[in-house]
Amino acid sequence: MGQSIPVTFGSPEFWGEVYAAFAPQLQAIKAIEPLAADMFEAGDSQASQPVQIVVKLLVRIVADSLNDVLILAGNGSGLGAMKIARGMFEAAVIAEYLKHNPKEVEDYREYGYIARWNRYQKLLKSAPQHAAAISAEVARDITENYNRVVSRFTRNGQVRNRWHRKSIQQMAKEIGRGEQYDTPYGLAASVHHSSFEGDRKRVV
Repeated sequence: MGQSIPVTFGSPEFWGEVYAAFAPQLQAIKAIEPLAADMFEAGDSQASQPVQIVVKLLVRIVADSLNDVLILAGNGSGLGAMKIARGMFEAAVIAEYLKHNPKEVEDYREYGYIARWNRYQKLLKSAPQHAAAISAEVARDITENYNRVVSRFTRNGQVRNRWHRKSIQQMAKEIGRGEQYDTPYGLAASVHHSSFEGDRKRVV
């Protein structure tokens, strides 16, 4: 008791090497932090339409995740940083797509009820003792909202497994980010899903 435990998180010896290689980029990221804070503050007070609120939240996810990328990359965990950057790309694409197609925001919002109901059904089957802890009121809310929105996601008797008929790839191409999807995003997806292309970065 009272003795400190020597634990090191990250690789401090790597910091200088990273900064030397990417000083301009790191300084640029640091410089835009006050601007980003002002933009989010304005968004918090002015965003009122559903599409504005959703886009603001997606952009905030991207901005917050950038810090995670810096921590990982700055400590030599570049592959881990790529996995997070992949999610950032998806959030950015959805935000920009919805900005150009605001009428589709309700699909994005209401598919959450489909996902919530699906998780509840899986919980009922795999861990009924945990499902029993969910109150009758909450369970009723899950079911009622599912029944209210399910028809908009159903075609030929099948409920689709994502909020939009289009894939991230299709959305990216529509907003002019197809090349980013094909190359950097594609490589990050290989790392994330442990395909051989991603794994060979570790073993070759």
